[in-house]
Amino acid sequence: MMMANELEKNTVRFIDANKECLEFLARHYFDPAVACHDQNSSCPRIEDTLRFIERNFEREEFLIRASGYKAFDEHKKDHEVLTKALKRIQKKFKCNEYDNAIVVDEIKKWISRHTAEFDHDFIQYWAENNGLSKLSE
Repeated sequence: MMMANELEKNTVRFIDANKECLEFLARHYFDPAVACHDQNSSCPRIEDTLRFIERNFEREEFLIRASGYKAFDEHKKDHEVLTKALKRIQKKFKCNEYDNAIVVDEIKKWISRHTAEFDHDFIQYWAENNGLSKLSE
């Protein structure tokens, strides 16, 4: 179990790191030059991305819940918006049948909105409750 001071030290950085990793995935893993080779099944890149996202959201949600943040349920539900969107793409298209830009656009739009609407509010709450005047946005 994570100690309180470790929680304080790592919470905001973990959220930032998740955002940076999603941006990296969108930019590189779904680059148009990266083609799937499995044409008759669901896309393994989307599958891998979903596993990564779900695992990291689980960790982030643990940190948010442990902080006592009152809007935890809404924050968690918005995480599900991204995973559901990617699962819809995965279900609709077989590997090699979709344009990588569809996945990239979905991830980028979600990151932009989620960061502004949910992460920003949580980080402000976290800063205020940990005696910090302001954190970088």
